[in-house]
Amino acid sequence: MDELALTDPKITPTDTVIAQTLGRTYPLWQQLFAQLATDHPGLATEWRYYNDGKAWLMKIQHKKQTVVWVSVHARYFRITAYLTEKARSAVESSDLSADCKEQFAHGKRYGKLIGVSVPFTKKADVRAGLALVALKLSLK
Repeated sequence: MDELALTDPKITPTDTVIAQTLGRTYPLWQQLFAQLATDHPGLATEWRYYNDGKAWLMKIQHKKQTVVWVSVHARYFRITAYLTEKARSAVESSDLSADCKEQFAHGKRYGKLIGVSVPFTKKADVRAGLALVALKLSLK
């Protein structure tokens, strides 16, 4: 879609900054994080500025396991989980959207990792994002 927002290392992502950046998709952000807090209360979030990508990214973790990465773009945000080939049967039998299953089957590989992303632009994306988090948490 488009480039990452939140590229100034001096401006820490706050709710106000995120709301201004996301605009009309900010309610999707709120809905996703409210539902994650309800469904998976043990998740922790951490913002960090990454010099290699020149942008702020949020890591959502369960204990020490990274569940998904969150990137903020102008007017939308995206979550990405990195899976291995061992997850194939879990992905195929999961509640993931057809697009996510297609990404897993034919998407870009990062060594042994396969990135599966959900961009949040409409209400249905919240369900897809929650399914991706649930899948990642179910994997050992």
